[in-house]
Amino acid sequence: MRSAAIHILPSMILPAVLALVGCAGHPTYYDRAADRYEEAIAGERPEPTDRVVRCTVHVTNLVDGEVFGTVSAEWPGYRELAHETVEAMGVFEPDNVRRRVSRPDYHFVFEISIEDSARPRPLSGLIIPFIRTREIKGRLQVLDERGGPFASYFASAASYEYRHPLVFFLTPFYWPARAERQARERVFRALAVKLIEDAPEY
Repeated sequence: MRSAAIHILPSMILPAVLALVGCAGHPTYYDRAADRYEEAIAGERPEPTDRVVRCTVHVTNLVDGEVFGTVSAEWPGYRELAHETVEAMGVFEPDNVRRRVSRPDYHFVFEISIEDSARPRPLSGLIIPFIRTREIKGRLQVLDERGGPFASYFASAASYEYRHPLVFFLTPFYWPARAERQARERVFRALAVKLIEDAPEY
């Protein structure tokens, strides 16, 4: 049994290694407001107030138009980015940006949609090229202390992934995970810039 397992293991590992070696990805577009992020956070902003903010994040993953996974799934990375985006305004003390507040002065509701054109399988791209686009849309609705609409913002970005052994020479330079991370961060950076521009209104 042990000998058989030793022979089977390489046959399982090799396709996985080839699939990783033949992966390439790059960003395709993003909201250009993200390019002003460093300048925006370095500029002058109002003094922090004692107002308390509730920050809610809803993430939906769609594959070819159909919901993938459970809507109630936790996305801690997106939640952290949402909190950082609100804190970047400089209007609220970091400790006053919370997930649960009974009566907040403002309620920031992030609706994040991750739209994939396809879902890769373990052997995707080994023979027939696998191509996927991922679009990330971020809608932010800000509610006032009465729960009424106060402001709304939108930003989006996308990345492209290609899998096939023939693109192995691109793999060290264009990791799909890096392209997706850039797209995700640019969505929240663009939202942060738009919030900073409106900071005096809060």
